[in-house]
Amino acid sequence: MKRAIYIVLGLILAMSANTDSNAQETFKIGSSVGLSGYIAPLDREFLDGVALAVDALNASGGILGRKIELIVEDNRSQPQDAVIGYKKMIQQDRVNVFVSGCLSAGVFAVASFVAQAELPMLFCSIPPQVPEQRKWGFQVAPAPALTLERRLQYLGERAKIRKVGILHDAAPFSKLGVEAAKKIAPKYGVEIVGTESYNNQDADLSNQIGRLNAAGANAIVKIGAGGTGITAAKNIKALGLKTQLLIGDDTLSSFKAAAEVLGDQLLFPADPTQMYNTAGAQRDTLTAFMKPWMAKYGNRSAAYGAPGWDAVMMLAKAAETAKSVSGPALRDAIEKLSDYRGVYRYHFSADNHVGITENPFVMARFKDDRVVLVE
Repeated sequence: MKRAIYIVLGLILAMSANTDSNAQETFKIGSSVGLSGYIAPLDREFLDGVALAVDALNASGGILGRKIELIVEDNRSQPQDAVIGYKKMIQQDRVNVFVSGCLSAGVFAVASFVAQAELPMLFCSIPPQVPEQRKWGFQVAPAPALTLERRLQYLGERAKIRKVGILHDAAPFSKLGVEAAKKIAPKYGVEIVGTESYNNQDADLSNQIGRLNAAGANAIVKIGAGGTGITAAKNIKALGLKTQLLIGDDTLSSFKAAAEVLGDQLLFPADPTQMYNTAGAQRDTLTAFMKPWMAKYGNRSAAYGAPGWDAVMMLAKAAETAKSVSGPALRDAIEKLSDYRGVYRYHFSADNHVGITENPFVMARFKDDRVVLVE
């Protein structure tokens, strides 16, 4: 009789322990971001959007009843540090998925072993180019071609500027942008008269800008992140040029700082968060993000926070659809998000892992400390 009681008690304790274990299970999101280095202004903002979405979902029960745990590794804006962080998150932390920042060289460096681990990656960079690696990566930020389309369209159709120079860094994201610009420019009657590259550590871009000016450029389109937009603005002013500078791929604070130097010569493509008061069809989904963002961060730039928020919310939708948190199931479910509406509108499919296909940008400038549409 005693033996039977012990067996029953043992079963009850085992069931209790198993229940506690299930209750404590978490959904782990790994995030490789540049908290230092040239990409930090973008990645810090992106991570804040990710964390805001994690908090919102955890407040309503998490993902499939699991609390979300966000594990962050600083890649210091260097691909070799991204490799170290990703391996730790796979081998030690055993994450379910990655939602990472804007370091394209980092994504390229880790793509092979992330694919081997069969874990989806959502990022604000560009996807890997190798098909077997690309199938596990999903781009949640606008492709460089979209901001370039708006800038070159403005120059050709509105400003009637025909000769343009390109100033870019060496990141894969920017190199892709240069190729896109060369294809887009003829569509608007624009000639690319020269391309000049720089390092993100460069404190002076006068030589590159001087060569573009000598080639006949009446406007410069800058491709690449970091504080070099402000550097370029200062150099243009110091050289006494009337050249228009069209920057992108950066934070609103960087745009504003450059505009304080160049005034109306500085233009940029504004995203939905920067034109919040003029948002159209996606007003409700934009407000769902902007309301908690502004409550926590005030009027701080949200351009890169928005895709971070969208990425986590899409993961929740994918898990709900798949009824699973396994890597392959999540990957398949993300591919089926053919018309997901967040801050941006995403059209993923088996053949398309660059989610934003409709151009969300409008050309803007600063006037009296406010973002205004270019007339």
